[in-house]
Amino acid sequence: MGVRLVAASIKSADPHESESAVSPVEIEVGFSPVSSECFGRLLRVILGFGAKAHHSSPTLTELFSVKCRFEMMYELEEGYQPTRDEIDAFAGGNAVFNAWSFFREFAQNTIVRMGFPPTPTIPFLRLAPLAETKTPKTTTSESEPKK
Repeated sequence: MGVRLVAASIKSADPHESESAVSPVEIEVGFSPVSSECFGRLLRVILGFGAKAHHSSPTLTELFSVKCRFEMMYELEEGYQPTRDEIDAFAGGNAVFNAWSFFREFAQNTIVRMGFPPTPTIPFLRLAPLAETKTPKTTTSESEPKK
């Protein structure tokens, strides 16, 4: 596997503005697969990541934004040709997890270099199970507790 930063853009407001001391800050983080394709035994996945912060005040003053793209290269088993659905599932799952720590490190370092505090701005990526839909249980006895 190989990882390469292929694009980045950053934008910063003055971190010493007086509003930053009194207004809460909201941080948004996102990602999406940009492209994925096979070249012989190689799978190339490009992932886009972004983080931006703004004050929670009515003006929504943007403090910073960091956008970047990482190229992830994977070697495939001899003779294995994944389907488009398999490639898309891998790019949207495994590849994102593999690249997340590189994005997190890049964003954290960049945000500090812009003059903002070294707080844990970018969270660790974790899986959250989908909520199960349960069919309500009907009971005939009043002695059973209802949920």
